Amino acid sequence: MRPLARIASLLVAVLFAPVALAQAPAGQVAVLLEPPVADFGTIEPSSSHVGKFTLRNLGSVPATVKAAVPTCKCTSFTDIVGKVIPARGELAFEATLKAPASPGEKDAKLQVVIDGMPRPLVVTLKGLVTLPVNAEPPYVDALKDAVRGTVKLKSIDGKPFRILKSGEAAPVFRGFDPAKDAPRAEYEILWDLSGRGCDTMPLWWPVFTDRADCPVVPLRVRDECTGSKADPGRFERAWMFKEPLVQAPLLTVGVPVELAIEIEHYNPQGRGRIDKPKFRDVQGVSDPSGLFAVELVEAKPVGTEESVIRIRVTPGPAAAGERSVPLVVTTATGTGQVPLVARVVGP
Repeated sequence: MRPLARIASLLVAVLFAPVALAQAPAGQVAVLLEPPVADFGTIEPSSSHVGKFTLRNLGSVPATVKAAVPTCKCTSFTDIVGKVIPARGELAFEATLKAPASPGEKDAKLQVVIDGMPRPLVVTLKGLVTLPVNAEPPYVDALKDAVRGTVKLKSIDGKPFRILKSGEAAPVFRGFDPAKDAPRAEYEILWDLSGRGCDTMPLWWPVFTDRADCPVVPLRVRDECTGSKADPGRFERAWMFKEPLVQAPLLTVGVPVELAIEIEHYNPQGRGRIDKPKFRDVQGVSDPSGLFAVELVEAKPVGTEESVIRIRVTPGPAAAGERSVPLVVTTATGTGQVPLVARVVGP
């Protein structure tokens, strides 16, 4: 037989050979997770996405789910703890990823512990949170002594748009002159945080556009000051903001809109122990700038460690424009500030 014919014959034999079902040695617990990853691709802010999974018992003895532990409170899942998977049987379940309101990559994991197996099975949920205007990168990278850099912004639908404000000032473009050039679907802008210390370093660099469906593109500032050093008051009051940003749709002066703020228990030393149970006894939310009238609608507990605060925000006449103001949230255990970013148009 010629070499090429022999190779072809071997390939046919390999491709069409019967595949044996994987099995574990007799008496040994062996469970396979299928699929290990649910990639939801491009997802919208604050959206929820469900992944379907199967625990497949390859052994000859039943297997019991001993525990299921998510690494993020943004993940919920079917109650499978205590469920028994028959020998050669299956157990289907679902896990849900709730996307944050801000753009960027998001992933979360669920560790499934099977009694008798040395290591947990890891479920991964991930997606890329994208606004109608996409930012690349979706953050301001001010780590390692970097004080300035650039970000590219591009409309997903290819429609031209204008950038009205970047950070706290007019945008500084690279390769574009707004006085001469027509609006584009893509820009490169400069960010500059030089001279900022931890006392003035912002958590976000908001980019405001003229698109009604995307008035603000919030870019998280990555800096040593915005990591563990940020919000030191969380230790004393025993809570923190689940997402340290309140992002509003396009607002109109005098027209109220309801927004949500989520807080969660914080006690790193107590490993979940709630020493201050009144941490989510919300007493009020206010805007010290006076640009927005803020009314507390309700504070709804979620589980034992979270609370969703619904507020009604009404922009005053002086609020017209591109705004980033701190909202002060007060509970029985202390106060915290979270920025509200919004573009406000006249009545």
